[in-house]
Amino acid sequence: MNYKLSEIINFMENWAPIQLAESWDNSGLQIGDINSEVGNILIGLDVDKKVLDHINQESCDLVITHHPLFFKPIKQIVEFDVGKIARAFIKKGVNLYSAHTNLDVAKDGVNDCLIKAFNLNPENGSNFINSSGKWFESKKGFDTADLFKYHKGHLLGAQPKTKVNTVAFGCGSGKSMLTALLENNIELLITGELGYHEHLFCELNNIAVYSLGHKESEVFVLAEIKERIQKQFKNTETTILY
Repeated sequence: MNYKLSEIINFMENWAPIQLAESWDNSGLQIGDINSEVGNILIGLDVDKKVLDHINQESCDLVITHHPLFFKPIKQIVEFDVGKIARAFIKKGVNLYSAHTNLDVAKDGVNDCLIKAFNLNPENGSNFINSSGKWFESKKGFDTADLFKYHKGHLLGAQPKTKVNTVAFGCGSGKSMLTALLENNIELLITGELGYHEHLFCELNNIAVYSLGHKESEVFVLAEIKERIQKQFKNTETTILY
């Protein structure tokens, strides 16, 4: 049994409403026909070479990504960059749907999945930066060595203490969180990436940063998407490409 693409989109947007997306974002249906039927779904963070190889070699009706394909207006669709990707999807009749900043902030979305990956309960955290980040406080303190054992990363900013009383999480890029980190006396930020100047800011303000890499901080949500899709649409064949 196949399902209408519109059913799957409605399901995704009940979980991560488009209204939660940042104004500059472009979440939603990128390529396709909402009335088309879907039986095979591919899930990934981006449309990259692995995804293109998959849709060229395997049966696929829908690709769900975290990062949207289109951010800026395009004037031509040619065999180069975004145009090359769009042409491949259109030729194969594959739909493309993206849930970006709306999925970052949704319950059990990208940031919550990052938090769970460090063995913390997102419901115990406090939201900040329009819910795109969460921070936690403990009077007993968080053992930083224990936190760092969960996933590989590298240290930026200030030298971390053996124990910290406050730790914040921000999937993807943490550069928009700097002011809020100071306001909430955050001692440790776990994020995907920071730029050079943001690294210096944290160093000067005694904020330790544990950087996983942009992709590495977001990849945990892919399993959550698959689990939800398979539970709701039981007859779909669903594959993750990491």
